[in-house]
Amino acid sequence: MRIRSISVLSAIVAGVVLPGSVHAAGIVWDNVQNISGPGGTTVSTSKTQGGPGNNVTITNGTDDVSTLGTQVFGINYSGTSGSTYPYAATINGQNFYSFRDSSPFPVSYSATGVTNTYPSFGTPGATGQSYGVFDTAGVGPASDYTLANGAYSNSATGTITLGNLAVGNKYLVQFWVSDARGGPVLPTRVEKLASATGGDTNSPVLAYQGPGSVDGQWVTGTFVADASGTETLMLTASNTNAFAGDGGSAQVNLLQLRDITNTPEPASLSLAGLGALGLLARRRRA
Repeated sequence: MRIRSISVLSAIVAGVVLPGSVHAAGIVWDNVQNISGPGGTTVSTSKTQGGPGNNVTITNGTDDVSTLGTQVFGINYSGTSGSTYPYAATINGQNFYSFRDSSPFPVSYSATGVTNTYPSFGTPGATGQSYGVFDTAGVGPASDYTLANGAYSNSATGTITLGNLAVGNKYLVQFWVSDARGGPVLPTRVEKLASATGGDTNSPVLAYQGPGSVDGQWVTGTFVADASGTETLMLTASNTNAFAGDGGSAQVNLLQLRDITNTPEPASLSLAGLGALGLLARRRRA
């Protein structure tokens, strides 16, 4: 009995130390954040399929884009047919290709529901905001542009599936939603995110316009890829104003996935720092 107890304990400890050795049970979400800006980063855009206008460099990008680990997927929703042209965007040094182009990333992308796209907000938000203004006169992104394009659903629900994941690797997903048009309905639209596998921790609800802002919100979450090699996000929109006469519309404005398998956890970094301090103290005493 004692030997069995030790074996069980060892298995539990191994599971804690090596989370990649077990299947993912969902996504562990961080707290929702308001989209910030202007930030200290630069956003550069490049046309990918012709059209009028020129490439544009935007000088008031945001600092929200994570650079943890290695980016394995990034997508923007520029290039609505007949309205504008597709472009690739580089934000905070991270690449986001247009949904109308061939993906340069190893991770695959597919969506149900959130497949309609719009080229811009009909009524832009305030000048100087980091997301939400786009020049549709054929000259490319305006100086405030980062997230003016988006994909949406005609209903309150939709899904996004990321595939070709390395089984057992740990990933960070980052998701943005924003709609700065204002009016009586949009300021109270919200959207819940959850994994299709269930068992999420701290499932987030994002506002299309964050508290005290015309911009929306973003969130990050981490998961370990299971044997399917896929992760499906379920988007469920609603409206916190029961009298708005609006059930919401599932939406995404920007999305990226990062492999953080070999990235030290914050706690590990802290322990490493304490260890270094201890070693330094020993040397001083010697």
